[in-house]
Amino acid sequence: MRWLHYAVFVCSGIAFLSGMLFLFFPRALLKISTFFNNIFEMDTMALKYRIGMGLSLLFSSMFMFFMAYYFLIFKMKL
Repeated sequence: MRWLHYAVFVCSGIAFLSGMLFLFFPRALLKISTFFNNIFEMDTMALKYRIGMGLSLLFSSMFMFFMAYYFLIFKMKL
């Protein structure tokens, strides 16, 4: 069951990095998007609402990190 906590850590890290890209580095996100155009396609709506998307990704990653850390550290001691 510990692997699930580590998977949540990885997912929260990915969400945190993508949130940082949406908020602070939109040009880098466009370059990554053109490089990986088959996997992740950037549309104009994503850039229009990039601050909202970035903040929601950052908050969700912080919540996932907190929950994984809480259950990994504190609940495993019981």
